[in-house]
Amino acid sequence: MRSRLIWIALLTSVCGVVAATWGAPRSAAVAAVQARVSPVPAISATTLPALPQTPAPLMTAPPGNAPTPAPITAPPGSVIQITGAVANPVVLTLKDLQAMPNSTLTMRVLDPDGRRRIHIFTGPLLSDVVDRANPTTSTGVDMATHAYALVTGTSGASAIIAFAEFNRDYNAKRIVLAYEEDGRPLPGNGISELIVPEDATQGRFIMGVTTIDVGTP
Repeated sequence: MRSRLIWIALLTSVCGVVAATWGAPRSAAVAAVQARVSPVPAISATTLPALPQTPAPLMTAPPGNAPTPAPITAPPGSVIQITGAVANPVVLTLKDLQAMPNSTLTMRVLDPDGRRRIHIFTGPLLSDVVDRANPTTSTGVDMATHAYALVTGTSGASAIIAFAEFNRDYNAKRIVLAYEEDGRPLPGNGISELIVPEDATQGRFIMGVTTIDVGTP
C-alpha cells in the first residue's frame, strides 16, 4: 500500500512538470498571436493629431482711394487756426471773416510814424470768431471769469483776452478781428489784426493773427 502511494506521488510530479513544459510554449505562442491580431499603437511625434490652429486676426488695410488730409501749408498770417478747448477746431480764411457779421471800431491810434490819427477798423467780433469753434468752456456768467483766448500773431507777439471782457454780462467790449483799415486791406502781412478798444498802449493790438487758443487756467 505504501509503495503504491509513492508511485502515485511520483507520477503526479512528472505530470506537473510535463504540463508546465508544454504550456509555456503555448502561452508564448498565444501571446504572439494576440500581439499580431491586436497591436499596441505606438505614439510618436509624427503620429500625434495636429492641434487646431487659431486663425491670425485679419489686418484691415485702409482703402486705396481714401484721401489723405493735406497739412496746412498756407503762408503765416493767411489763415487763422482756432484750437484748444473747443469741440470743432477750425481754420478761417479771409473770405470766412468777410462772410461773418461785421462790426466797425473808430479809434484814435498811434501810427508807426509816432502820430495819433483816427482810423476805422472793420471785421467780425472776436466772440463770434471763437464761437465758430464751439468752445467747450461755458461762456455764461458762471464760467466767463475763467475762460480766455490766447491770440498769437506772425511776429510771435501774443495777447490774452478774458472771456469776461467781451461777455455781454460783464464788460461786453466789441473786440474786433479787423481785416480792413479805413476801407482798405490791412498794411503789412496777415489777413487780420486784433483790435481791443480802450487799450491806450495798443499792447494787445496783434498784427497778422495766426492762432487763437481757447483755454482755462
